[in-house]
Amino acid sequence: MKRSRIFLLSLLIALPCTLFACAVPVFRYALERWPPDAFQLTVLHKGMEQEQIDAWLNPVYDAHMAVLEVDLREDSIPEEAPDHVKELANEVTDTSPRFLLEYPFDYGFETPILSGAVSDEQKLLVQRSPVRDEIIKRLLGGHSTVWVFIPGTDASANDELKQLIKSGIQEMNETLELPEKMLAIYSPEKQEEVRRELPIHFSMLELDRNDPKEKILTEGLRLVLGDDTWNNTEQAWVMPVFGQGRALAIEDHKAFTADMLREMSYFLTGSCSCEVKELNPGFDLFIVEPWMEDLSRSFVDEANQPPELFNPLAYEPETEDMALATEGEAEPEAETAVAPTPTPSITSPAAPAFGMNWGVVLGGGVVVLLAAGVMLSKHGGGDA
Repeated sequence: MKRSRIFLLSLLIALPCTLFACAVPVFRYALERWPPDAFQLTVLHKGMEQEQIDAWLNPVYDAHMAVLEVDLREDSIPEEAPDHVKELANEVTDTSPRFLLEYPFDYGFETPILSGAVSDEQKLLVQRSPVRDEIIKRLLGGHSTVWVFIPGTDASANDELKQLIKSGIQEMNETLELPEKMLAIYSPEKQEEVRRELPIHFSMLELDRNDPKEKILTEGLRLVLGDDTWNNTEQAWVMPVFGQGRALAIEDHKAFTADMLREMSYFLTGSCSCEVKELNPGFDLFIVEPWMEDLSRSFVDEANQPPELFNPLAYEPETEDMALATEGEAEPEAETAVAPTPTPSITSPAAPAFGMNWGVVLGGGVVVLLAAGVMLSKHGGGDA
């Protein structure tokens, strides 16, 4: 019977989402709690100066990504290393070190984002770019999401998609509110302060796929989409970026619709129903930034503290029927369809699918807890 108890305990621990949904909206939870995936920057050399090595690797390490330095005078490339790493090592000389930037291992890409000779120009290309710097500035400056627009060669498709994004984010900026559960954490006099400090604000930013300064972004997207798709230069694309440089999806102008924009917006501004990053949709962009250093306030920490007026066990959003009953109305009016907070679909093969029903998961968690209690009560004696 010990074995049954251990199984039940393991099952409870393995539940992918917390029992009570996080009140903080997804875009803010991601900014505070989802560090970037482990992109790896490798430098291969024969006697490279330590100062030069540090200038390459330290910023990436400080951004909580993986770095590797291999001095080929002392270390050899493992036999099981990928062929592209071995080939790059063969190009290294005493005066010509090489670098390699790769997606995280679990993304499944066999080729690097970029590789080549170590130089000041390449270091700048890897670590910074105008679009990535602007994404950092906006996300740390209070923008909920930056909708990156990538034009193609079809002018009419560009105009159509650009206008759809502009009108859609304007509508969302004017209508979306912070989740009621989050505002309920705070006393009424502090709720306006929270709205000011955590506004829902979307913006659009254009990425030129032919800009050589943006090669890290564009080569990364080439791997995500595949050569055939990316090389169809007529297509225009849209990619909402939030958190610490996470793309929710990337969609072309033929597939993207106003409804899809709304669905993605509802998801990003709704309460974070699952706090585990890997169980949420999206894929990371390589953006070098120590994100947490510039955040002066943690709304997630505040939500985890003893609340001022909020008890998640007692929280019940007021429904239309409840409001009418309170007012003593005889008959409620016909129900009006209200758009739920949906889970959108995603194009990227590197990202988890959106299809999981988080309500079912949480409901299942409750059922498992009840079942565990019943089983343990039946076998409570003599088996310890």
